[in-house]
Amino acid sequence: MPILFTQSPHPHVWHLTWEFPPVIDGGLGVAAEGIYQGLLESSGCSLEVFHPSMMDEYNDGYWAYFSQGFELSNIDSLLDKIISGQFSRDDTLLGAVTRFCSWILGRAVASPPEIVHAHDWHSILAAAALKRRFGIPMVLQIHSSQSERVGSFSSEGIRALEQWGMEQADAVIAVSDVSVESLRADYVVSSGKLHLVRNAIDPSPTHFPIADELKTLLFVGRFCSQKSPELAVEVFRKLVIRYPFLRLLMVGEGELLEPMKQLVGFYGLQHNIELLGKIPPSEMALIYSRADMLMLPSIAEPFGLVALEAAQAGLAVLLTERCGAKECLPSACVVAHRDVDAWVQSTSRLIENKSTYQELVMRLQKEAASRTWQDAAEEILAIYAKIKP
Repeated sequence: MPILFTQSPHPHVWHLTWEFPPVIDGGLGVAAEGIYQGLLESSGCSLEVFHPSMMDEYNDGYWAYFSQGFELSNIDSLLDKIISGQFSRDDTLLGAVTRFCSWILGRAVASPPEIVHAHDWHSILAAAALKRRFGIPMVLQIHSSQSERVGSFSSEGIRALEQWGMEQADAVIAVSDVSVESLRADYVVSSGKLHLVRNAIDPSPTHFPIADELKTLLFVGRFCSQKSPELAVEVFRKLVIRYPFLRLLMVGEGELLEPMKQLVGFYGLQHNIELLGKIPPSEMALIYSRADMLMLPSIAEPFGLVALEAAQAGLAVLLTERCGAKECLPSACVVAHRDVDAWVQSTSRLIENKSTYQELVMRLQKEAASRTWQDAAEEILAIYAKIKP
């Protein structure tokens, strides 16, 4: 039965996300927290956030599900079973998602929200269940689609769920023009539903000194095909021949970590490249302080929050044309994904021209600071106003 809405211009909203501090596996958790805090600061509206780590049965095993896929034959039938409590509680990725959905429904019985805002595919079933059960509007924010993460190797089940979720949602939010283009190419989504809300960064009170010259490069991201860590190594291999003092720090983990270790050993670059593994967000400031330029060579990057973080911390930023962060950092060096020579030339120019490097860093710092989570929150509030009955 539909619920009665308050007369407040900003209704009671539930945010559903698979990641939220202190559990952060990537940019999703950072963005979800930023949006949540931005909404609180911008409007003081009534907000609640729900994520699996709040569940009594939560354990670290949930995160193993990220590497699995699944098939879906009838999503509507599955949702009806979840709402009626008839779904099977199996230990699979889909099973974890359905348990999260059932838990959310249980929390809503006493006091359901007036709008539900789902972040990425893990929260689609739960948001759609709330919409179907209580007749409330649904917002689906796509931080990273399955086609962007995996491409042609994507799980058909996850892709199908994303497509279904976009059909169920009253509004779909993309985080960049790059992502809007990707969603329109790979999914069917009504142009009237699709909204653009770019990511942002919290203003930092810390003064980050600008290095005198470029000596250390940085790669941050999952070691997977989407992020192209092998391209960072290939570019560095060519650079270090000309500039033997260069160093490369590589932060992250994933299925390509072992192959990258072997590649570094094959090229004899163990003394020039540090594979640091996964670094907690609280320790990334130290990593940024050791580096002078971020390399973001992703084949597909809906946004790339690390680019804003690096720019704010006083690093030059070199990224692919498929990275959405370029829309907030117009001064960033943008090159084609597989044009290794262009990556080498752009980096060499900054190494050899100290004034050019320092001027670029100063511009990037200003650009990173020009968009805050409160800006994003105001745009989201405008979307809420459009879909609220």
